[in-house]
Order: sequence, then structure tokens, then C-alpha cells
Amino acid sequence: MEPTQDAGKHWLSNCEESWLLIINNADDPGLDLLGLFPEGDRGRILVTTRNPDFRIHGTAGSTEFKGLKQEEAFVLLLRAAVIPEPWTAPIEEKAREIVEALGRLALALVHAGAHILQRMCNLHDYLEFYNEYRSRLSSRRGSEELRQDDQYSVYATWEHSLSYLESQQIEASRDAIQLLSLMAHYHFEHIRVDIFTRAMSNRFTAGGSAPRCSLLQRFLDEISARLQPPPLLPEFLRNDGKSFDHYRIQRALHKLSSFSLISYDAKDESISLESFSLHPLVHSWARDRLGKGEQMLWARMALNVLAESVLLPPKDQGEEHEEFRRDMLIHLELCLHSSPIEIPDYDACFGGLKFPVALLFQHTWLFVIRQGTITAAKCGYVCLERGRFRQAEVLLSQAKDALIKSLGLDNDKTTIAMLALATAYWHLGRLEEAVALQQCVVDARTRRFGRDHAETLSAMNELGKSLWQNGQYKEALELQSLTLDRMKAILGSSHKSTLGAMDNLGITYGSWQRPRESEAIHRQVMIAREKSLGPNHLETLVAAHNLAMALKDLDRLDEAKKLMSRVYEQRRTKIGKEHPYTLWALCNLCKILTDLGALEESETLMRAGIAAAVRSLGEDHPGVLMGAGELARICARRGRLDESADLTQQLVERMEQSRGAGHVDYLFALYKQAQLFELRGEFSKAMKVLEVAEEKTPIKLGREHPFAQDITIYLRQLQKLNGHGYTSTLKKIYGEISIDGAEGQNQNHHISTESLRSRKTY
Repeated sequence: MEPTQDAGKHWLSNCEESWLLIINNADDPGLDLLGLFPEGDRGRILVTTRNPDFRIHGTAGSTEFKGLKQEEAFVLLLRAAVIPEPWTAPIEEKAREIVEALGRLALALVHAGAHILQRMCNLHDYLEFYNEYRSRLSSRRGSEELRQDDQYSVYATWEHSLSYLESQQIEASRDAIQLLSLMAHYHFEHIRVDIFTRAMSNRFTAGGSAPRCSLLQRFLDEISARLQPPPLLPEFLRNDGKSFDHYRIQRALHKLSSFSLISYDAKDESISLESFSLHPLVHSWARDRLGKGEQMLWARMALNVLAESVLLPPKDQGEEHEEFRRDMLIHLELCLHSSPIEIPDYDACFGGLKFPVALLFQHTWLFVIRQGTITAAKCGYVCLERGRFRQAEVLLSQAKDALIKSLGLDNDKTTIAMLALATAYWHLGRLEEAVALQQCVVDARTRRFGRDHAETLSAMNELGKSLWQNGQYKEALELQSLTLDRMKAILGSSHKSTLGAMDNLGITYGSWQRPRESEAIHRQVMIAREKSLGPNHLETLVAAHNLAMALKDLDRLDEAKKLMSRVYEQRRTKIGKEHPYTLWALCNLCKILTDLGALEESETLMRAGIAAAVRSLGEDHPGVLMGAGELARICARRGRLDESADLTQQLVERMEQSRGAGHVDYLFALYKQAQLFELRGEFSKAMKVLEVAEEKTPIKLGREHPFAQDITIYLRQLQKLNGHGYTSTLKKIYGEISIDGAEGQNQNHHISTESLRSRKTY
């Protein structure tokens, strides 16, 4: 499982042993504390909180802690301040006064000692400074907003640190204060230093990469730059690409570390600056110290910094960039929650005028819209890559709409955004919308570049995948064959785009029950990608996944299992245990295990995979439904026909609702249901279900497709025998008739149709 809240709750809820869950620092009054409690009665929960209202949840009682014992607190303060022993009577007397003023709170005492050690004050005048900052903190908020005394005791020690940094009036201190305000809107753990250094480097590179141009153009660019609103970024990113100090961030972080406001995560000195964390209470204070207006400002600034740290394709290639986007996702999601992206309506600002004419009028608004569009596109790209498809769809829709209105439908940036949005639709199972968008892009690029241009062919390839996923197998085969022929002629057989088109065509071959052609083409793609990208590159794993399913169709199950197991393990490591692509590899591995007869292992893995998919994608996601269909097959193989029938009935209903009555996934669900009815001796019900399936085949699949013919043959045989003296039509007369497809075989995307690739009975 992934280390997420939902995964942890699920695991504890299903744990058969006793367990203890500790929920630490549950201080926020708005926290849904009950929402953190796992179901079941085998566990105990310990909550630490500064919010006394949460005591109502303490069914086993509650205990209040006031602080350290006096002697413990006294020693901690003096040792934190590194005051050498033996301690004189005046030192001990003053130390005891400080200890009592700080409520004997360990965190406050450690920071008080740090202030004394840094010579911001000495032991004898510490209380004077402390009381001053506590009064200042209290006056900044109304009495109704004051927290408990212990929390404000700690807050006051940090206010002292902050004031000291402000008084220094040097670049490193200013940067440290601004970094603290940014961190308040990220998650408090594992903040990578290169969030900030990448943002600096990217802005520096963008500022210095402009091509040489005429004197007049430089003059116009200078005027345009002066008209732009100042970027909403911290000072260390507002250098407009004029300089790049590699160590500026490290100097600022050193300031924060010296006051124990942050702590580096790694112990190895060679990587000690990779990431850092804040104590949860420091994190709360960093946000609480800001007024509401300031919180909104810094939340947006924190989001902008993350956006500046991200590069859009094709500048984002390599595992280093992939790992960075994986690690920053949790911070991005918090920023999007605190500061949702809102792009001003272009038409309302410019009345339909397109760029660059709009520059003559509302110049400032144009740059605001441009920046919001870029941020939405970057955030949507990260969410799409990390499997957050609903978030990606919202963000990419915003970017697409703004680009269409400002630049027009045929613009390069617009068509790229449309294809990205179509990919999000694809993953969400909104296939009609995906096909419509991709067809628009094909038409736009054909008008602009011609039908044989690489960009047009790329869009045609994407459209072909969606037609396949939408159950339009005939149209997909025709378009993909045409696209591949043109790519080979124009780009060459070894080009990256050509290999992608080959892989997609191989999947469609499988859908047409041409497994040998499918196996050959997937193997060719995998070998080519292994040579150019390496055996464990994500794109290589896509081809390996598809090859494993082709081998399964050819009944070469041991080879298929070995290959799919490697794909599954590599994806667990590279993109996460509960990423949709990982779960899809798990689902197809279970199919192979089922065909090998490892039913218990297959069921255990499948149930865990479905639970994870529900957490990631939701109960009605097409991928979850496909997993439920495979679980029904496993149950039937294990003799639990009633359970299998219930699962299959749910699958039929939900497939019709989500995919439509003409989609091949719905037809497959009906076919499986008919087989179950047959196995249970309910022949009239089986015939009725097959009649519905036969009636729906012309909608998308077409009567000429092999599976449509299978439906008709199966139905005619049942009608002929009409159930008299019949024990198993499938096995006695027709042998192995398909109930299993290659759900999810296309790993360029992970939601997939039943593609008729394997022909096994229940």
C-alpha cells in the first residue's frame, strides 16, 4: 500500500490483530477527527491535541499534560543554551523564572535556549524580550482568536526569532522569512530544497534563452516588460533572469535551521540539503502569524513557486524530473486547496479580440490571464502524470478554454492543451468527449500543417487509441493502420512516435483476435525501447505490459506471468504502489494467475487491488469495474457461483450506465452473465441476455467482428438445444469460448476495454 491516510485506515480496518493508532497534533478545530478513525473494534486510538473540545471523542477518558517537571525543565533550558556547569545561584534563579513563564514546555524551552546561544539575548534579560513579543502577538489578534497559553508561549519564542531576522536587514534573512511564509502553505514534512532552486534555475534559463532580435524588437519587448504587472513571487525569484546564485537558498535555510525552525531530513552530510521538515507547531505558527489577507497572498505565491519549478514537455524528460514531480505532489495539492486557480474570462476582458491585438488594450489583464493559464497547465500536467485525473481535468479545462479564446483553435499551444485534456477524459472513461476533442485537433492540424505532418500524425495516433477504447474497433483499426504507414514513411520505423503507433496498433490487433501479429509488434517495440531508453523505463514497461497480454492470449502463460510480474514490481517502485498504472498491471497479473490455476493467490491480490483502486479512482471508475469483472470470474472458477452472479449483475448495470448499451465492455459483461446462467442451468435467462447482446452489437462493434459472431453462435446453440439434456454447451460443443478480455492492455493509458484477447471459460 501507499503511505496514505485512506490506505492506512483500510489496512487497520481489515487487520485481524489488535492495533494502536496514534493521531498526533490534532489541534485544528476544523479537523474531521472522526474521519480519521478506522472501522472495526480491534483497535485503540490515542489522540494528542491542544483542542479540549476533542475530549468528547475520548471514550476511554482523557489526560491533560501541563509540561515537564520543574527540575527537568530547568536542566533542559540551561543545556539548550550551552551554559557550562556548575551553575551559580543567580543563573539557577533566573532559569527557574524562565521555566515557569514558559509553562515548562519542552519546545519553548529548547527555542529559548537557542536564542540565548545565538546571543539574541542573555539569560538575565530573556524574559523581558519574551514578554514583549508575547504582548505583540496577543495584540495582533482579537481575544476571541487567542489560543491556549501553552501554544502562545511557544509562539512567542518564535516571534523573537523572526524579529531578530528582520532586524538583520540582509538578503539571507529576508529570504528566510519569505521561505517560512511559503512553507506555511506546503506540507510540513519532506520539502525538497530543489523546489526553490529549480524555480530559480528555470526562471534564469527562461530569461536568458530569448533569441537575438532587432533593436526595434528589443525596444518593444522592453516596453512590454514595463507594462507587465510585477510577478507574484518571492524576492529570490524576481530577478528576471539577470543572475542565478546557486547558494542563495542554502544561506536562507541555514538561517532557519540555526533557530531550529526547520530540520534537515537526511543525516548523510553529502545529501543533507535534499529536503527538510518543520515541526507541526512551527508550521501552524508560520501560517497563524499571517493575517487573512497575507495568508491568501502567500498561498498563491507558494503555488506560483511550485509552478515555476515544473517544466512542461518536452523539457521534462528523465527519471530525475519524474521523481521531483512525484515528491512535490502533496505540496501542490495543499496549495491548490488553499488557493484554487481562477483565470479571468478572456472574452469579458477583451470582447473577442485575439492576441496580439489585445495587447493594445488591456495589456495587464492579458498577462494575468497568461500566467494563470500557464500555472493551470503545469499543475494539470503534474496531476495527470500522478494519476489525479479529476484534478487534472479541472485544471486542463481551464487552460484549454483560455487558450481557445485568446489564441484560437488552430494554435499549437491550444491543440497541445486539448490533447492533454482528452487524455484526462480518457482516463476518466469519458470517451465520447475524448474522441471529440482529438478529432478537433486532427482537423486543426490538418488545416495548418497538412495530413502527413508529424504533429497531425501524432494527433491521429491519439484519436486511434480513443476509438479503440470507445469500442469502435473497425474505425480504430483503419485509422491506426493508416497512421502507422505514414509515420514509417515520414519519420522512420525507429522514431519514438512510430513505436508508439506500433504499440497501439498491436493492441487493436489483439482486439480483432489476431494474437500472433499482436505479439510480434509488441515484442519489436519493447526491444527497440530497451535499446534506446533502458529495460525499466516507463515507456519500455508499457510495451512489456502489452507483450505479456499478447503472450497470455497465445496461452504462453509462464512467459506472460514472468513479464507481467516484472512490470508490476517496477511500477510499484517507480510510480507508486497505488498509481492506476500499477494497479492495472496487478489486475492483469491476476488474470494470468487465474488461467494458471493459482486462484487463491489471484483472489487475494485482486481484492487488495480493487480496494486500492476505489481509494484512488472511486467506485464507479471503469478500471474498478473491470477489476470487479475479473473478481467475478475468479469466484466462479472457485465454485462460488452465487457470489459471482451478484458481482456480474452489478457489473452489467454499472457498465450500461458508464459505457453505454453499445459498448463492447457492456457486451462482454452480458456474455459473462449468460455463461453464469448456463453454468447454473438457467438457460432461458442466458438466451435472453444473449439476445440483448446480439441486438446491441451493430451500435459500435459491428456484426463482422469475431466477438459479435461468437455471441450469435452461442445464442443459436442455446436456442437449438433449448436446455434439454444440456449440461455444458460451451465445453461439450464449442470448447473454450471467451469470457475474458484484455481489460487494460493498452498501458499508454490504463483504463481499457475488454479487448477479446483471451478465450477462456469461467
